[in-house]
Amino acid sequence: MSISTRERLVEGMAVVLNLLFTFFYLRSNPVCFVFGVVAPVVLAWPCLKQRLYGQVMLQGFYVGVAVYGYLNFGGEWRVEHRSLIYHIIWIGLGIVGSLSMGYWLKRKTRSSWSYVDAAVTIFSMIGTWQMMNFIHENWLYLIAVNAVSVVLYSWRRLWLAAAMFVLYLVMSVDGYVESITWFGS
Repeated sequence: MSISTRERLVEGMAVVLNLLFTFFYLRSNPVCFVFGVVAPVVLAWPCLKQRLYGQVMLQGFYVGVAVYGYLNFGGEWRVEHRSLIYHIIWIGLGIVGSLSMGYWLKRKTRSSWSYVDAAVTIFSMIGTWQMMNFIHENWLYLIAVNAVSVVLYSWRRLWLAAAMFVLYLVMSVDGYVESITWFGS
C-alpha cells in the first residue's frame, strides 16, 4: 500500500511529537503530557490508513496513559521488581490477548499483519503499564515490542515511524542497563 505525501507529512509530525514527548518525559517536565496526548492522536491516522488497527487502538490507550500520567505526575523515581511467576502470568495473558485480538482483527477487519499488530498492541500495553508502576522488567517487554515494531512499521512502509522505533529500541536497552546501574538491581 503506497503512502501519499500528506500521509508521510502526518507520519513525520507524529514522530516529532512522540520524540518531544520522550524528550520532556525524560526531563520530568509535565509539558510532556501535552505531547503524550497529541502525538498518539496524530500517529493513529497513518496507522489507520495502513490498516494497522491494533496500533490505532494502542494510540488511544496512550492518550489515556498520558492523562493518567498527568494526573499522577510527581514523586520520586523508584524501581520495583516482580517475581518470575508474575511475569510468566503477564506473558501468558499477553499471548492469550494477542491471539484473541489477532483472531478478531483477522476476522472482522482488513487488518494488515493481524497477529503481529495485536501482539505489539497487547505487549505495548503491558510494558507501558509496568513502566508507569516502576517495574524494572518493563524494559524487557519494551525491547521486544520496539524490535517487532521496527519490522511491522517497515513492512507497512512507515519508514519514519520505523526509524523512531529503532531509536526507542536503543533507548529501551539503555533504560534497562541504566536502571540496573543506577539502582544496583
